[in-house]
Amino acid sequence: MAMLQRSLPHVALSPPRRGPTARAARPRTLADRVRAMGRFDPVDAVAWTIRLVKAVEQLHKTGSAHGGICPAAIVEGATSGANAELSRLEGAEPFGCFGPERLADGEPSTMQDVWAVGTVLYFLLTGTMPFSGRSAEEVRSRIHAGPPNLTSLGVNDRRLQTLIERLFAPRLSMRIVAATPLREALERWRPELRLRWLPPLALPPEPFEIRDRDSQADVDTAEYEIITRQVSLPSRAELEDMLGTVLPARKPREEPEQEPLDAEAEPSTPPPPRSSSRPMVITAAVILGLEAAALSIWQLAK
Repeated sequence: MAMLQRSLPHVALSPPRRGPTARAARPRTLADRVRAMGRFDPVDAVAWTIRLVKAVEQLHKTGSAHGGICPAAIVEGATSGANAELSRLEGAEPFGCFGPERLADGEPSTMQDVWAVGTVLYFLLTGTMPFSGRSAEEVRSRIHAGPPNLTSLGVNDRRLQTLIERLFAPRLSMRIVAATPLREALERWRPELRLRWLPPLALPPEPFEIRDRDSQADVDTAEYEIITRQVSLPSRAELEDMLGTVLPARKPREEPEQEPLDAEAEPSTPPPPRSSSRPMVITAAVILGLEAAALSIWQLAK
């Protein structure tokens, strides 16, 4: 971890607390830290979110869903952020971290975990929740209105704003619904910082009993079905039924060979025009055939 800290000098990993109050203090969560010290720097916020989504990614591979991801469920650790943990949240349900589907049916899923990770990223960047409310109805109305723009809250980063818009997209076909694409998008935000080497948050030793209703493959399949349903076209059999005929077999498409691009290469000369000898040969053969048929008919008539 010391080597990781040297390679990522801008990423804060919560230095150890010293003093007589450190022993009696309870483990501090990210929600406590933001309330005490304000919002995170964008690099720190993205770094913590990458560690969070890596832990969520590991959890989803087992077929389980967390169901309670929020800033208060991320414990920094007893000594430093290096041993931070994604724990279970005891007490009231975090409605502000629930997506529209979770608010509608109340069931946790991997897709809703990814939505909750997005709310954590927004909270660390701005110090406020994107969709606050004391009840599910209030949160649902805030989701319908959309979260405040990051620029209006002092975060001037267009790439992060685009990512937030994709995380909270109203249409499911436009939304990031899996942990792996989210992690990859976060790692591409500032590749020079090498944030992809950050370790994941630790998971509790007890296995999660919440099983996801759909595996990640089913979520991806549902996403594909939503996209294809919007641009669905009639099948070949349906077209033949509508036209009342059998369509001819399609010939395989021949792709031209692509030459490698060369900036210094001279522009290629246009190809010579195609010769029309083949159509002329075919036309001549047809004419000769007609003449032969006419001669045969004339001989039979005699």
